[in-house]
Amino acid sequence: MPIISESKSFQTFRSEIQYLKQHLQVIDASLSNSGRWLAKYKTKSDKITKALGTVAKKYDTLNHPVSDFIRIFNYTRSKNAEFSIIELYNAFSVYMKSILTEMYKHNPIQIVGKAIGNPNFTYVELVKFGSFQKVEEEMISKVFRKLEDEKSTTKLLEKILNHTDIILPSLLKTNALMYLEMRHLFIHNNGKADEQFVKEYGSLISVKANAKLPTNFDTVSNAIQSVFNLIEFIDKELVNKKLVDKRH
Repeated sequence: MPIISESKSFQTFRSEIQYLKQHLQVIDASLSNSGRWLAKYKTKSDKITKALGTVAKKYDTLNHPVSDFIRIFNYTRSKNAEFSIIELYNAFSVYMKSILTEMYKHNPIQIVGKAIGNPNFTYVELVKFGSFQKVEEEMISKVFRKLEDEKSTTKLLEKILNHTDIILPSLLKTNALMYLEMRHLFIHNNGKADEQFVKEYGSLISVKANAKLPTNFDTVSNAIQSVFNLIEFIDKELVNKKLVDKRH
């Protein structure tokens, strides 16, 4: 079997992205098809459950008139977009921690040195770990937590890559970081753009400060592709520079 020029971490990331895209498309296709049916449904006062032929007791929150379906479906689309952006960030975060583990195998001192303050273990903690493998796993987790504590995706990315000599194409990096930053705004700012977001990404996305971020299929699809492209580029560079192993 030929060797593929990608890391084990990227293989997992690629799979997660595929499932996320599938989820997004299933929901969007289902809403589109249901919406077309309800738009043609003549008796608009009938309940949505009746029009769709579903069990009213089981789907009791859909016992609204057919005339309300656009409002209800738009809410679902919006929430699905938020969920997908948050899941996209989670996949990104899992990859970054996982690739840090792979990088550690090639240069452990360089990786543990990324943790500000170099946290130490007590004798009791070392004994409880039971093996050096467990110690290594905990060290990498602590390094990653320290990097995440800065609450800046840009800094997290820079510090993980700062000894690799990898130069990220500006637009590739900016596009991905813009969508990853949306996750923070969905969670901490009610899905609204703040002035800092507009200042940094206003040239790429049309949104004003305090306005809701776009939550549609195209935005999320672009987000997924942009983050995938960034991680794919990083992974290829790490493999080519022999900073991580190729997946067999």
